Amino acid sequence: MAIFTRKEKEVVSILSIGTFLEYFDFYLYLHFATVLNKLFFAATDEFSTYLLTSFAYCSSYVFRPIGALIFGYIGDTYGRKYVIRITLFMMGLSCFGIFMLPTYDDIGVWASVMITLFRAMQGVSTMGEVVGGEIYLSEYLKGRSVFVGLTVILLMCNLGCMAALFGIKLALADYFNFRYLFLFGVCIFGLGYFARRNLSETPEFIRSILARPTVERISIVTWFSALMVNCVVPVGLFIAIIGMHNIYRSVYGYTDSMIISISLMGVLCSTGYTILALYLSTRFNPYKLSLIRASAAITVLVFTPLLLNNYPSLLMTMVIHGLICILMCGEFHISGVMYRNVPTLKKFKFNAITFSVSRAFIAIISGFGLVVMQPYLGNYTYSVFGLPFLIGYLFAIKHFKKLDEKNPNGLLQHYNN
Repeated sequence: MAIFTRKEKEVVSILSIGTFLEYFDFYLYLHFATVLNKLFFAATDEFSTYLLTSFAYCSSYVFRPIGALIFGYIGDTYGRKYVIRITLFMMGLSCFGIFMLPTYDDIGVWASVMITLFRAMQGVSTMGEVVGGEIYLSEYLKGRSVFVGLTVILLMCNLGCMAALFGIKLALADYFNFRYLFLFGVCIFGLGYFARRNLSETPEFIRSILARPTVERISIVTWFSALMVNCVVPVGLFIAIIGMHNIYRSVYGYTDSMIISISLMGVLCSTGYTILALYLSTRFNPYKLSLIRASAAITVLVFTPLLLNNYPSLLMTMVIHGLICILMCGEFHISGVMYRNVPTLKKFKFNAITFSVSRAFIAIISGFGLVVMQPYLGNYTYSVFGLPFLIGYLFAIKHFKKLDEKNPNGLLQHYNN
């Protein structure tokens, strides 16, 4: 039996384009920062350059809560389709802006200011695009197809990351100018924006707007649980990117080009599991899959410092890196349950705020906390940093399971047999 109808396939495909562009753009700057910093920031004052570079990076996270308030209001008042159109346009504009932006040598400090603004724009649009796309699918699709649709979205995240890393490898090897990577992003935007012109509103949102039901209050426990669910992915990303990359540089002397190859391996590991999850999400209960995955991630983080300290080798580091990418860099099993069990007319603001605050919070404590803890805790840093969030995640998925069991329209009932 087909998972999607023809119309549902069309909707999933249209939303996947924006997700691909979002993560292509995100990874492009994240892994190409060394080159971009030399072009758009002054090289004479190292301290000022460090501050501006850090702000340009963190701005993509720090400004997300502001975007959450704006797009949360639009999404819950006027509809989901308007948000995902606006955010796609903002992503395309940021790509075009960086493509055309003169260097620091040409316009001075304005280059630093503009690259920071474009990063902030990309960060704000990220929140609206990712949350908007996932909410749209969770409301448009039915039954098990919700989890398959969300897994397809995650697969497009991985493909966007892979495309960015592969493009950076070619640009570093002087096959073409790096600006063409951002031009490619502009082309993807054009395709996605054209495809989304006739995107209709979700039936669930229309019914809620017409009925105007009394919107129930969201409990503190549900807020906390959603934050924990949303924290797992950035925690995994920062351990994989900041933590593991630091080991490759400091211990094994890897260059930026070699680290990008390692990052590509990590994305391939995550992509492999995501493809497997397309099958798993049609057969097995998402709650049980989330429980198994979180338990495995806890096991890996418990043994990570022991393995790195007692059996130090490049192979061991790469195995741990790959496992973290598989187990922590992508949440999709329980997110559909989370979306289903929040009031429709509060859903966008609620998920936008928890998504953006979790990313901003993890960016701040990992960007500074990991650097401070590393000299004192060594390889135990990753366990101390990651385990509390994974334990919180276990609590969160149990909470959403209980909410779903009480909901007549719950999703987990489709897996009872």
